[in-house]
Amino acid sequence: LVTSSLYVHSDDGWLYRLDAASGKQRWKVRLEPDSVVRIPIDQPDSRYDFYGSGVAAWGGALFVGTHDGRVLALDPEDGHTLWSATTGGPVLATPGLADGRVFVGSYDGRVYAFDAGIGERLWTFDTGAAVTATPTPDRGVVVIGSRSYDLYGLDAVTGVPRWNRYVWYSWIESSARIVDGIAYVGSSDASRLFAIESTTGDQHWESDLH
Repeated sequence: LVTSSLYVHSDDGWLYRLDAASGKQRWKVRLEPDSVVRIPIDQPDSRYDFYGSGVAAWGGALFVGTHDGRVLALDPEDGHTLWSATTGGPVLATPGLADGRVFVGSYDGRVYAFDAGIGERLWTFDTGAAVTATPTPDRGVVVIGSRSYDLYGLDAVTGVPRWNRYVWYSWIESSARIVDGIAYVGSSDASRLFAIESTTGDQHWESDLH
């Protein structure tokens, strides 16, 4: 049923399950207590929070982050909550999943790992600035960027950094795409694309995209 469905997380506070072939609504569940209010980026108090978590599927459950700082595991059959865990800020990127763990970044600057089955918090790592990308696990390492201008490779079991690359005054908000052990990730103000070994942080190349 999961593969035949489309899940849409809307700023109206609801998660919708649609039939992928017909678009017919199968169910909807409220994830946020109210509609999400985002401050426009041209306002001085904007948080640049123009992202929203997608839905990830693993082990017969759905996983999604919320603007009010929660991570939810949902039953794909009817959308009821299997477990809920909290972070210190909005979770605006899709959770990453591997080996029974759920990895999320939060606006509180931390990366979190939860047990996918019961929602127990396994570890946290503080990057020092908002984390708005999907943590991408590969070969025991979680690759994740931060608005602290850092790209990290965190140990998937402990959360301890295995490597770190600093990109001068440039938010790293794109989620890494990993192919054959190479993480491809972009950086905003630097306007560059990097190819980095996921387990060691060794750089293969970088390209200036202007």
